[in-house]
Amino acid sequence: MKRKFFAFILLLSAGLSLSSCLSSDDDTNIEYTHDTAITAFSLGTMNRYYLGKTSDGTKDSTYATTIAGSNYKFYIDQAAGKIYNADSLPVGTKISAALASITAKQSSPLLWVLKGKDNKDSLAYYSSSDSVDFSKPKEIRVYNNDYSAYRTYTITVNVHKEGPDSFVWHSLAAQNGDLAALAGMKAVSAGNCVYVFGKSNGETKIFTTGLNDGAFGSALTSNVVLSEEAYKSAIAKDGKLYILNNGEVLTSDGVINNAINWESVTTDASLLQLIGASSNCLYAYTAAGIAVSKDNGASWTPDAMDDKGADFLPTENLSLVVKPVRSVKGAENLLLLGNRKVRENEEKDTVATIWTRTFDAGEATDSYQWNYVEYQAHQAGMLPYLNTLQVALNDSGYVALAAGDYKVGSATVEKCKWYVSKTGLDWSVDTTVVMPAEFAVSRPAAFVRDANNYYWVINNGYVWKGRYNRDGWRKE
Repeated sequence: MKRKFFAFILLLSAGLSLSSCLSSDDDTNIEYTHDTAITAFSLGTMNRYYLGKTSDGTKDSTYATTIAGSNYKFYIDQAAGKIYNADSLPVGTKISAALASITAKQSSPLLWVLKGKDNKDSLAYYSSSDSVDFSKPKEIRVYNNDYSAYRTYTITVNVHKEGPDSFVWHSLAAQNGDLAALAGMKAVSAGNCVYVFGKSNGETKIFTTGLNDGAFGSALTSNVVLSEEAYKSAIAKDGKLYILNNGEVLTSDGVINNAINWESVTTDASLLQLIGASSNCLYAYTAAGIAVSKDNGASWTPDAMDDKGADFLPTENLSLVVKPVRSVKGAENLLLLGNRKVRENEEKDTVATIWTRTFDAGEATDSYQWNYVEYQAHQAGMLPYLNTLQVALNDSGYVALAAGDYKVGSATVEKCKWYVSKTGLDWSVDTTVVMPAEFAVSRPAAFVRDANNYYWVINNGYVWKGRYNRDGWRKE
């Protein structure tokens, strides 16, 4: 709180034409207080300008829309005298001429501090109908009722400098010949590392790199020899790696042992392949269907499925993605997606195979089961059957890397596309994500999302990572 001399008050009053309308009635009492503060701040409707594609998707164009400032909360730090929005306004929002709604305690007078070219400040009354330039931090004073004291606040309006949906791939290293030679591969993120398990010369090789690196180097020398199909079973849970090797479940601490030292968890001849993990369970295929382990692989029991049965389970390009249910603590939705091995005399599938399940750790009895998603003919939003298909989590849903033969008019073209879905059931191509030019559709690819929300793609010896801008923004 700053106090000024009475002489200054007179000068200020004259300069700003301040006046008080006082009643001449004897029974009128005017009570002044030095206690004053700004109690609420919000912005009005603002224009936003952004780049987008024309309707045919061939040209860039500038578009205009409006932003409701009332949807963005402003915080008031009374101790430091700061007013700011933690959730930044969208990129392209025009804040150089914005209306502000400001509420002060005791309906105290509000005056903007205007910075002159001669470094001398002047004052101007606040009005909710006058636009204000917030492109730079703006100072405002709230006076007590007799103008003998005031508090100063600095208002900062934050605007994103980049679009939330922009996505750029970064090439991390030169082409790795050992990775390029793999006949099949799978990527797993655990701890501070990304691992690639790949099929090479009759066995599974393991490569690793740090999240901030990308150079995988040579294959690791582990204490066990993994079979050539073991790479398909590589999964992670709670920072630990798991893999199925000739019926034996092995584990390695992704932080300490770094996929070099593997320990046996159990041997179970009925297990065919580990398919993924949730927060509480490991899941695997058996000849009868899906098995679940609630003790990190030590014991396994059949998991409930609908009447479609094991013949309708995906067996190639498997992805098991787990998404928390935000409204229910301890509940998760499981999405199992891949390509089904079509039985003899059956027509080849045209769409990916999807199963779903819910798991609720808060319930004493697990009453849920795996359910097959059956699409209707010509239903919109179906994910096509493609040679390379891998799915990862997205903050708003799921993303899929899908490479193979696409119909372009009457021609068949090899392409890799990026699909998005909020539910995992209806999919669409995200044209903002363009795959690197070096991506080889005919070669195996590995795909994973790490702890920093980066998506990794390993293909033909090349390594790329990228993320949506919004996934890198700091959360308040």
